[in-house]
Amino acid sequence: MLNNKQNIAALSVMVALLSACGGGGGDSSSSAASNQAVQANPPSAPQKPAITGDLSCQSVVCALPASAVSDAVGKVYQLQNNTSQDMPLTITGPLTASWNAVVTQVDSDILGYGRVGGGARGTDAAADAVLEQQMQQFYDHAAAYGQIAGRAQARMRVEKRAVAAARYYAVNDSRQWYDSIGSRTLSTTMKASYALPSGGTVYVWAQNDAAAVTAQQAAFLAERFANSVYPIEAAVISEPWGPVNPSWQGVTLDAGTKDVHLVLAQLNQPASAFKGLLGYVSPLNALLKSGASDPSCGKTDCSAFSNSNEALVTFLNVDTLVAADDGVNWSQNGKGPALTLSTLGHEYQHLLYGYNKVFRRMAGAARSTTWENELAAQTMGYLVAADTYQGGRGDNANSHPDLRSGGDFSQFLAQPACNLKRWSAMSGDSVGTTCYPKALATGMLMLHQYGAGVMKPWVTGSNVGERALDDGLAAVGGGDYGSLMQQLYTSLALADFAPWPAGYGFPAKQLSLPASRYFPGGKTISLPPIPVSLGEVQLSTDPTQEAYRLSLAPLGGQVTITVPANSRLSLVKR
Repeated sequence: MLNNKQNIAALSVMVALLSACGGGGGDSSSSAASNQAVQANPPSAPQKPAITGDLSCQSVVCALPASAVSDAVGKVYQLQNNTSQDMPLTITGPLTASWNAVVTQVDSDILGYGRVGGGARGTDAAADAVLEQQMQQFYDHAAAYGQIAGRAQARMRVEKRAVAAARYYAVNDSRQWYDSIGSRTLSTTMKASYALPSGGTVYVWAQNDAAAVTAQQAAFLAERFANSVYPIEAAVISEPWGPVNPSWQGVTLDAGTKDVHLVLAQLNQPASAFKGLLGYVSPLNALLKSGASDPSCGKTDCSAFSNSNEALVTFLNVDTLVAADDGVNWSQNGKGPALTLSTLGHEYQHLLYGYNKVFRRMAGAARSTTWENELAAQTMGYLVAADTYQGGRGDNANSHPDLRSGGDFSQFLAQPACNLKRWSAMSGDSVGTTCYPKALATGMLMLHQYGAGVMKPWVTGSNVGERALDDGLAAVGGGDYGSLMQQLYTSLALADFAPWPAGYGFPAKQLSLPASRYFPGGKTISLPPIPVSLGEVQLSTDPTQEAYRLSLAPLGGQVTITVPANSRLSLVKR
């Protein structure tokens, strides 16, 4: 550290140097001003008030406007506690016991606990844990894999290695696939194919020693993928593959890879159509097996390379697709095929997410998050299935698979509170949980309120976690993660309202995709309104939950409510 005399001497030298070079092109007065600017403290961001929202607040007393007495039912007033301490607030004004109050506690962790899993859907926590463990190991070795990629690129330059052409498959061709969850090799037969708008082909493969797949069933899956799933997700998010970050070149699929493979396998032991694992994707299948031949693999775990299928591949549970509602007559409108299509839309998003958030970023970059990945997947599964099953909520042949009895939406209404950011299926994780039903409802809310424009900035952008979702919400004027959570739980307090009050719930929405090579004439997807009865909503009064309702008992025109730290309060007139 310099003493005072040394400081003076150093400053003298700096002034002399600045004078000699003209102060960087300005006169002495501009140099002095510049020097003062450097030394001045930068302006601090304005401090946010402790309580913000729709009410007039003085300290811990907030007043409803006098006009609230004549407000229509369904009117919502919101407050936010911006501090890190619980805040007892006294609410005054024309408040009665008929009003509803909902508290939404927003996790302040920007990233969230869970690291990114490969992407699974179902009720098999063990399968989720396997994928998450594999991705944890992948990220742990990402820097070493980047070095392997560098050496692979050097070898390719020396050897002038040509890129292998995509292989064409015909019906009844055979191929083996490695099932990373089951740690087994599957022998499969190609059952159907369909040309993709990108110039590639989708191939449908069926496990030989599992439930039989008919030509009709395989053709249904191939056609719906090529004409609905693939083009919708490409138009809304991106292609599944393309140029990667230079740090991944040499150990990943060629940038021109276009073919997509759907593998129908028995993912549950014993076989089950509607319980257990419905499907999964592992981004590690985009790695090249040749990476495992690197000399460092004697010390580094290179199983991510050696076990790769070297393909853009999605695994789906075969027993779900082939299920017949009456046990005999199969129909593409049946519960099983419909759920398979929703699952395919969900899982295919994981392919896009893996490409954008893993391989388009530098090896060893900040890890992406499970909750954000699964939320995007549930959103796209809902959107894609709505293109085929347009009947909304119900149990008929045209009803949306996620909105049928016992589906994810019904499960959300029965148990709404679930902290997305705690999403982790790792075994032994005391705070781990999965939130597929809430992720579906959150995705539905975004689509019904803001449309599909939320997806591209979110999934293809450079951020991860909450910041990534906020990027998407900002693009459509949707606020941020915290306001989205409050909007979701406030919507539950507005159940029974028809139509939904503006800004809440799941109103009818026409989603228009512009003309593109995927849809030369454009594309419209109609989302019907989703009704909810108040009796279905089982929002707890337990204040330890992420969201909970309060019973109001105003005395003398006022009531005291404790709003937890970093939480939001919604008052709903009913």
